[in-house]
Amino acid sequence: GSEVTEQVLHTVSKSSSLEELTLENAGLKSDFPQKMSAALSENPASVIHSLNLAHNSLDNQGVSNLIQQVCRLSKGLRLLNLSKTSLTSKG
Repeated sequence: GSEVTEQVLHTVSKSSSLEELTLENAGLKSDFPQKMSAALSENPASVIHSLNLAHNSLDNQGVSNLIQQVCRLSKGLRLLNLSKTSLTSKG
């Protein structure tokens, strides 16, 4: 539910030790990537290097913003799984 999503985003915005986040088939809402992007932007110390959002319904613009944000991470991202999301070739 949304409460769990909020807790995940709060952790992402604060944690300097979270390295992997797997939310495959978690029923994420289409606005999750935008919120995730905002959470990461609040946390310059983030060391996330693995992000799995497969099998969720996500929108192009939010994912595009999220990708731009993870490119700014100091450690960089080694894995980004967006398979079986509702992205179109426009994204």
